Amino acid sequence: MIFFLQHLEASHLHNVKSVLELVLEIRKRPLQKMNLLSIAMKLKLSESQKAVLAGVGLIAFKNLKSSDALSIHASELVVKLAQLYEPGTGDI
Repeated sequence: MIFFLQHLEASHLHNVKSVLELVLEIRKRPLQKMNLLSIAMKLKLSESQKAVLAGVGLIAFKNLKSSDALSIHASELVVKLAQLYEPGTGDI
């Protein structure tokens, strides 16, 4: 398991062992708004910052259900944030 993925609370990523597997899994099944919220809470992001990260407007972000899928690009940004949040990891 890539340890920084634990911050996303995405159960379908727990068995991912490499960056290639991670990219393929995200392309097959993007992250959800709830995964973004889990890392955003740890980083204390504002609502507007979360919306920017999701790639939508603030009102659209507020209207998203927690189970709604993010775009692939937004999913990749959320994964990068989780990696930055993990202390002491310069690389995977």
